[in-house]
Amino acid sequence: MQGNNLHNGLVFTCDPYSKIISSEDKSTDLIFGDAATVTLLSDNGNFDLGKPQYLTDGNEAFALIKKENSPLFMDGRKIFNFVLSKGVSTVKDCLEKNNLSLNDIDVYLFHQASRYVVENLAYRLKIPQEKAPFIAQDYGNTVSSSIPILLQDIIQDLKFKKIFMCGFGVGLSVAAIPITRMIS
Repeated sequence: MQGNNLHNGLVFTCDPYSKIISSEDKSTDLIFGDAATVTLLSDNGNFDLGKPQYLTDGNEAFALIKKENSPLFMDGRKIFNFVLSKGVSTVKDCLEKNNLSLNDIDVYLFHQASRYVVENLAYRLKIPQEKAPFIAQDYGNTVSSSIPILLQDIIQDLKFKKIFMCGFGVGLSVAAIPITRMIS
């Protein structure tokens, strides 16, 4: 936005996974939920964006893929292993890039892949489980909408000054960024 002299923007997410999963495949059918969100970005907002950190490992792209004329395929074990290795290192690298420690963050908003993934990320990072909320039991894995859904409630609570967001999935990719509340 800054590069194009834009002051406001909208980020739309929409993942109707029910259209690409097979009801016969319990490894995907029981996990994913459909969702859509719209998030306002503004240079006049309440949060300051930190420096992001990204990583993609295309060698594992086949672990979560939708091929033409077939339902979504997911190798949950490969994705789990990717998240616990590359996700943890990306979080740590992003914190270091922003001169932050794990304890500086009030709440971690991880992609809501599954309770098992979120809890294990928190465990591997040695952060308290209460700092890594899990709400997907109400929505399912809503893919690109999971962090905006989490963020909706978190930004309303003024006790959260430093929020860390980390998404991961298709590609296999991971991205992380801290945001800091500018006003109380």
